[in-house]
Amino acid sequence: MKQNNIRRAMASIEKCKPELLGVLPQEEYDRFTRSDKNRGIPKDLLKLFSDA
Repeated sequence: MKQNNIRRAMASIEKCKPELLGVLPQEEYDRFTRSDKNRGIPKDLLKLFSDA
Protein backbone atom coordinates (compact mmCIF):
# COMPACT_ATOMS: atom_id res chain seq x y z
CA MET A 1 0.00 0.00 0.00
CA LYS A 2 2.76 2.46 0.89
CA GLN A 3 4.47 1.70 -2.39
CA ASN A 4 1.34 2.73 -4.26
CA ASN A 5 1.20 5.95 -2.23
CA ILE A 6 4.79 6.70 -3.13
CA ARG A 7 4.15 6.07 -6.80
CA ARG A 8 1.04 8.28 -6.74
CA ALA A 9 3.00 11.00 -4.99
CA MET A 10 5.78 10.78 -7.56
CA ALA A 11 3.23 11.02 -10.38
CA SER A 12 1.75 14.12 -8.71
CA ILE A 13 5.18 15.69 -8.39
CA GLU A 14 5.89 15.00 -12.05
CA LYS A 15 2.53 16.49 -13.00
CA CYS A 16 3.28 19.70 -11.09
CA LYS A 17 6.93 19.81 -12.17
CA PRO A 18 7.09 18.35 -15.71
CA GLU A 19 10.84 18.90 -15.81
CA LEU A 20 11.11 16.01 -13.33
CA LEU A 21 9.20 13.61 -15.58
CA GLY A 22 11.25 10.45 -15.93
CA VAL A 23 13.99 11.80 -13.65
CA LEU A 24 12.71 10.81 -10.22
CA PRO A 25 13.87 7.33 -9.17
CA GLN A 26 10.43 5.98 -8.28
CA GLU A 27 11.54 2.39 -7.76
CA GLU A 28 14.34 3.46 -5.42
CA TYR A 29 11.87 4.81 -2.87
CA ASP A 30 10.29 1.37 -2.46
CA ARG A 31 13.46 0.29 -0.65
CA PHE A 32 12.91 2.90 2.04
CA THR A 33 9.54 1.53 3.10
CA ARG A 34 10.89 -1.94 3.88
CA SER A 35 12.74 -1.17 7.13
CA ASP A 36 11.48 0.63 10.21
CA LYS A 37 14.68 2.65 10.33
CA ASN A 38 14.07 4.21 6.91
CA ARG A 39 10.28 4.43 6.83
CA GLY A 40 10.19 8.18 7.48
CA ILE A 41 12.47 9.09 4.59
CA PRO A 42 9.83 9.12 1.81
CA LYS A 43 7.47 11.19 3.96
CA ASP A 44 10.25 13.67 4.72
CA LEU A 45 11.15 13.92 1.04
CA LEU A 46 7.54 14.55 0.07
CA LYS A 47 7.34 17.31 2.67
CA LEU A 48 10.41 18.92 1.11
CA PHE A 49 8.81 18.83 -2.33
CA SER A 50 5.52 20.22 -1.06
CA ASP A 51 7.32 23.16 0.56
CA ALA A 52 9.18 23.98 -2.65
